[in-house]
Amino acid sequence: YDVTNSFHLSSSYSKVSLSLFNAIIVRGSINERDCFFGKTEKCISVGQKFFKPDFLYKNSIIEFFGDFWHKNPQTYDIDEEIWGKDAQRINALISLGYNVKIVWETDFNANKEKTIVECLNFLGVKL
Repeated sequence: YDVTNSFHLSSSYSKVSLSLFNAIIVRGSINERDCFFGKTEKCISVGQKFFKPDFLYKNSIIEFFGDFWHKNPQTYDIDEEIWGKDAQRINALISLGYNVKIVWETDFNANKEKTIVECLNFLGVKL
């Protein structure tokens, strides 16, 4: 697989996700040059497909799922097309050896502190 700059792919990230990722960096004392998110997203190719993880640090990926765009099952009816694409993306990243955590927008907004701590633990960052 190849991790490259992704200028040819559009970037789509939310301010809410950036607030989580910035909090992870600050709370975890992570060097910004060691992770990729927002404007520094990296592209991972899997055959002819390309994926841009929301947050990439070492061998771990945090995907921030917005409730509307990813059709949070707590709020929306079944959307097999969107959920199928999400599952394909996650499975492709896992198949390359990445650890993947999904954070739902609703969960982050309900308890930011808990979500930040869970993400830091997932990344193996000591508090």
